[in-house]
Amino acid sequence: MRRNIVLLFLSVFVFSGLYAQADVVNWSFSLSDKGNGEIELVAKAAIQKGWHLYDVKVPEKIKGAKAIGSFKSVNSKLITAYDPGFMMEVGFYAGQATFVQRFKVTDKAAFVLSGDVRAQACNDEQCTPPLPTEFSFSSKNLPPTLSV
Repeated sequence: MRRNIVLLFLSVFVFSGLYAQADVVNWSFSLSDKGNGEIELVAKAAIQKGWHLYDVKVPEKIKGAKAIGSFKSVNSKLITAYDPGFMMEVGFYAGQATFVQRFKVTDKAAFVLSGDVRAQACNDEQCTPPLPTEFSFSSKNLPPTLSV
């Protein structure tokens, strides 16, 4: 019984620490009109000082649009440095990073774009788990200037 209580305490401590670490990157999401019936999903990451952001993955659900190209960083400085944990050169972002994905809207009324961003942030001592940060847009969120 005593062992179970100790394990429960350790589990609560570890998981609460993981959730506290997840706040080191704050995400914001928006859609912008790029003309010709195209929009861009813009994902901005504000990264706390002393932390850096590694890999970014975006699983998504799309209706009424099709992806053009891939999810990529824009106006963001990719820093490449040797990481002793990985024992190789890796790329990461510090301070801020912006990522975009372009879409061609095919049906404004049926438009749905939802998913989540999963990214890992680290400092010199620890890393956050790549917990999902969700986003969701529907036809009412499309830029009013969009013409299809």
